[in-house]
Order: sequence, then C-alpha cells, then structure tokens
Amino acid sequence: EEGAGVTRSLDGSTNYLLVQGRSLLSESQDSFARYETLGGQTEELESGYKRITSQYHRLMENGMVPLLESLQEGRVANFNSILQSRTRSLEEDLYIEVAQQNSQQQSIIAHHAEREEKQYALVMQLVSVAMAVALLISVLCYLFLNRVVLSPLRRMDHHFAQIAQGNLTDSINTTSTNEIGVLFSGLSHMQKELQRMVHSVRQGVEQIRYNADDIYNGTIDLSSRSEQQAAALQETAASMEQLASTVRQN
Repeated sequence: EEGAGVTRSLDGSTNYLLVQGRSLLSESQDSFARYETLGGQTEELESGYKRITSQYHRLMENGMVPLLESLQEGRVANFNSILQSRTRSLEEDLYIEVAQQNSQQQSIIAHHAEREEKQYALVMQLVSVAMAVALLISVLCYLFLNRVVLSPLRRMDHHFAQIAQGNLTDSINTTSTNEIGVLFSGLSHMQKELQRMVHSVRQGVEQIRYNADDIYNGTIDLSSRSEQQAAALQETAASMEQLASTVRQN
C-alpha cells in the first residue's frame, strides 16, 4: 500500500522532476565520456583520471541508478537507505578524488611554470651573452677596419694633400700587401715619377737660364765691340776729314 501510494504520488510534478533527473544524469554521463576522452591525453595525470573514472562509474552504477530506480518504483525507504549508505559515500569519494586530481594538476602546472621561468631566464641569459659577444665582435671589427682600411686611407688622403700642395718630399711607406698596400705602392710610384719630372723640368730651366746668361753676356760683348768699332770709325772719319782739309790747303 505504501508503494502504491508513492507510485500514485509520482504522477504530476514529481514524475516531471524524476524525468528531469534522468535527463541530467544522461547529460552528466555524456559530459563524463568527453572527459574520459580528454583525460587520457595527459600522461602525468593518467592514474588520477583512471581513479576518477572508476569512482564515477561506481557512483553511477551503485548509487545514482539504484537511487532513481527506487524512487521510480516508490520505495522511499530503500531510496533513503541507498542515499544515506552508498550514494553520499560514493559521492564524497568522487569529490575526494577530484580534489586530489585538482591538487595534482596545480602542482604540475606550478612545476611547468617554474620550468618555463627557468628556461626563459636561461634564454635571456643566452640572449644577453649573444648581445655582448656581438658587441665585442663589432668593436673588434671596427678596430680591425680602422687599422687595416680607415687609418691607411686617412694617411693616403694626407699624402694626396701634400702632393697637391707641391710637396713631393713626404715619405710614403707601407708594409701591407693587400689592396691598400697596392694603392700605397701606386701612390709612391706616382710621387717618384712626379719628382723625376720636376727634376727634369728644373734641369731644363737651369740649362735655359745658363744659355740665357751666355746669350746675355755675348750680347753685351757684341754691344761693347760695336761701340768700339763705332768709335774707331768716328776717329777714322775725323782723320779723313783732317786729311782732306790738309789736301785742300796744299
């Protein structure tokens, strides 16, 4: 009679709640099935996922399903007995497993975060070392280029300026055998050729000056002789006039 009364009481709102409970239970099982699929992908948490899965199925099989069956059949005393003796205990066990799993997940996350921080710090140290090495290489390259290229080019510019000002006595020396050394050798050869050309021109000028002096001295001598001859001619003319005057008087 008690069961018949409870069965009749299920008609209406209670029966609606029972249907909703079964629907929620089915959704829970579907969601847990997806959880099982995702849970097996993490090796570190696999054992915990297995314990949760086992505990969940025990709750479903030994707790929720008998509980709903008792409620549907109207066995209220059996419903309360299953709820108090098995369902709540299995539910607490499941919550304990979930809490332990969450704690393990947090520990793993913290471990991975710490490892990532160490790796990040290591990467930053490597980047700093790489930047320092790059800076050192840049300084060494500048010093090398300054010694091998820039400083010789500045000296070459100085030599060109001296040559342009007419100074051909500036010493051009180099011990390099690379392209810069070839340029210095060419500049030195050009300076020597210019010195030789200037020396030749100077010798020509000296020779011209010597010849001009000879011509000048010859001209002066010729002028002196011409003056002497003119004086002699004047004396001869005077003598001739005197002789003609004497002849006329006789």
